[in-house]
Amino acid sequence: LARTTERRDDDVPERQVGVQRQTTPGPRVVAADHAHEPLLEEPELPPALPVPEHSAPIDDAGPPEPVIYGDVFDRIRTLTKESKQREDQLTDMLTRFQSASAATPDAMIILTEDDQIEWANPAADYLFGIAYPRDYGLRMLNLVRSPDFTAYLHKGDYTDTIAMTSPRDLEKTLSVQVIPFGSSQKLMIGRDVTRLVNLEQMRRDFVANISHELRTPLTVVTGYIETLQDMGSLNEKDLQKHLTAMHEQAVRMQRLVDDLLTLSKLETAPPLRHETVVDIPAMLA
Repeated sequence: LARTTERRDDDVPERQVGVQRQTTPGPRVVAADHAHEPLLEEPELPPALPVPEHSAPIDDAGPPEPVIYGDVFDRIRTLTKESKQREDQLTDMLTRFQSASAATPDAMIILTEDDQIEWANPAADYLFGIAYPRDYGLRMLNLVRSPDFTAYLHKGDYTDTIAMTSPRDLEKTLSVQVIPFGSSQKLMIGRDVTRLVNLEQMRRDFVANISHELRTPLTVVTGYIETLQDMGSLNEKDLQKHLTAMHEQAVRMQRLVDDLLTLSKLETAPPLRHETVVDIPAMLA
């Protein structure tokens, strides 16, 4: 009995040593509650960081104020809505510009700094043979080959317009002007002035014909007057013959002068407006 008791007394310190007498560095051993369960090891804690000598004092004012995320999200939604409205306005303006440019009979072509085609309206295809977006990025001088137009485009002074033959239709005459805009872009406008050119040519031909027609009766009248001055006396029959011929030539000159006055009045006077009341319901009935 004494030996048995002594062995039991020795067992108790051995268990306590496993619990209390752990002084070596490394993970600490924790005793298990049951004899058959494995022992668990706790991880070793890192050493405490040293506190700097001149560190900023800790603010003991309390926790920071909470951020109100609802106001932030409302502001984001407002900015997004305003951006969408501006985008819609710009899209609407662009659509109206394209509609207006498509309706105008004048050709409108936007060129880059290197005279490359950036945009063109439908009239540009009718007057210049340039279609967008088919000819996008092509050089203007490669499509319109005209010495006068090339010199005008390279000159850089676009105050005046130039007249040139349409590359699409050789019977059409175009008035072309380039308008710089933006940083380095150019807006080229082409207008069909064939009718005006034809009217100007008709006016020149008419003036030339009038000059020729006036010269003939003046020559006849002057010849009769000189004949009458050189002749001493004329009988009644010859005198009547000369006077009749001079009267015919004078009437002819008067008619030419009246035509000139009428032409001048048509060119300078504004067009006459004929206003008449029309019964639209009766017309549609």
